[in-house]
Amino acid sequence: MKQSFPENVDFYSIGKSVQGREMYIARLGNAVKKVRAKLVPKMKIVANMHGDETLGRVLNLMLIVDLVKGNRAKNKR
Repeated sequence: MKQSFPENVDFYSIGKSVQGREMYIARLGNAVKKVRAKLVPKMKIVANMHGDETLGRVLNLMLIVDLVKGNRAKNKR
């Protein structure tokens, strides 16, 4: 997604878990490289908090794809 929509998607690591695994963030928006205004609403969705929750990770990735493609298609939903 980052390669297809570089102005809308940014992935980056926020560090490592206690097991040494990278923890990633996906930032979505109309201009992810610009500084956000203070009063712009935000939303945080978390997956894989408890062990091997594969379904949560997959659902989050599907949500990212759906949100970015919907935004590009000007889908109001």
